[in-house]
Amino acid sequence: MTSSPPGPAANPPPLRPMALLQTFAQSLFLAAGMDHGKAATVARLLVLTDAMGRRTHGLAMAPLYLADIRKAGMTVQGEPQIVRDNGISAVWDGDYRPGLWLVDQALRTLMPRARQHGMAAIAIRRSHHIGCLAA
Repeated sequence: MTSSPPGPAANPPPLRPMALLQTFAQSLFLAAGMDHGKAATVARLLVLTDAMGRRTHGLAMAPLYLADIRKAGMTVQGEPQIVRDNGISAVWDGDYRPGLWLVDQALRTLMPRARQHGMAAIAIRRSHHIGCLAA
């Protein structure tokens, strides 16, 4: 009887505390010029994505995001432009800011509006990658 070579299940990746991983990822984004709030949100959501088992959209995205920052493909400062807002719905121009941060900001904006109106929606144009929506 021959045995199979060890695979991923036989050698799982080492576990690290989520807070440590978030701090590490945040420091990478801060060093690349991303403002603090965006860096903290992107780091938190990438680590959460990994914790949910969606490794293709977790910290594995950090090198791609950093490369886009270097190439000016991701805007790391500022706020989205409000194109239209009627209270129940809005359109934002993200100017290629981090998609994870834009979606987080949209949700924070939408929750009180949804409580008030029964629903609310924000469309975001020109967003950078939004990552794992489950996170």
